[in-house]
Amino acid sequence: MKIKYQLAIIFFILIISLLGIGGFSNMSLQSLIANSKELTEAKEIQRLVTHLQYRIAGISNDERAFLLEIKNIVTESMRKNQTFMIL
Repeated sequence: MKIKYQLAIIFFILIISLLGIGGFSNMSLQSLIANSKELTEAKEIQRLVTHLQYRIAGISNDERAFLLEIKNIVTESMRKNQTFMIL
C-alpha cells in the first residue's frame, strides 16, 4: 500500500474516533442533565416536606399548649367549686 492511502486511512480512523468520542460525550452529558433535573425536583419536594413537617410540629405545640391551658382552667374551676361547696 502506498503511504498516501495509509495516511488517508489513518486520518479517516481519527475522524471516526473523534466523532464517536464526541457522540458518547454528548449522550453522557444529556444523561447527566436529566439526572440533575430529577435531583432538583426531588430537592424541591424535600424542602416542601420539611416545611410541612415544621408547620405540623408548630400546630402540635400549639395544641399541647391549648390542652394544658384548658386543664389549668378546669382545675381552677374545680377548686372554686369545691370551696363553694364546702362553704
